[in-house]
Amino acid sequence: IVAIRVHGYRSADDAPTPLRAYAAAFKAGVAQCAVATSTLCTAPRESLLAALASLARGGLIPGTAADKTATAYLFWQGGPSGRPSPAGRVAMAAAAGWQVSTSAVGKSDEVTLNDDGEIERVVREADKRPTSWETLKGVEVDCVTHHGERRRLWVSAGEIDVRRQKSSGKGSSGGWATDAVGMACTKAV
Repeated sequence: IVAIRVHGYRSADDAPTPLRAYAAAFKAGVAQCAVATSTLCTAPRESLLAALASLARGGLIPGTAADKTATAYLFWQGGPSGRPSPAGRVAMAAAAGWQVSTSAVGKSDEVTLNDDGEIERVVREADKRPTSWETLKGVEVDCVTHHGERRRLWVSAGEIDVRRQKSSGKGSSGGWATDAVGMACTKAV
């Protein structure tokens, strides 16, 4: 119902077919999160509805961290909270007319930033591409509109490390141990 109402319809009966399909996927995602985090079921109705409405307005589908098809996370953080996943951020950017891609930059690569802190130039050492956390200088986030406007944003390894340190999988197992460069690109978004 939340997914349908935030888009201006009173019920599934008067909602268009694509919105009904979205609402069904949204409901399945919320159910998956409720099973994984049972605390969500004890939340005050208003706070849970606010978290769900926030995700539904963005057209996002919640899921657990293990669900690679989810475009948002629904979790407990002192109350119900919803947040776009990296895939959700890319989907939201696409809906706004931006194509987003990332590229890892190694410690041996040269990066020049302009006065606004955006990337002006990257000179890459082709034979020294980053393959581990220790060889990563940062991540280039390339954003292009369908009109050709381009922004090349720089996210340093130091900035990414702040998020990495908060991650539960930063140790000897999980994504940071098996694919640190891929995880860094994801976190940069």
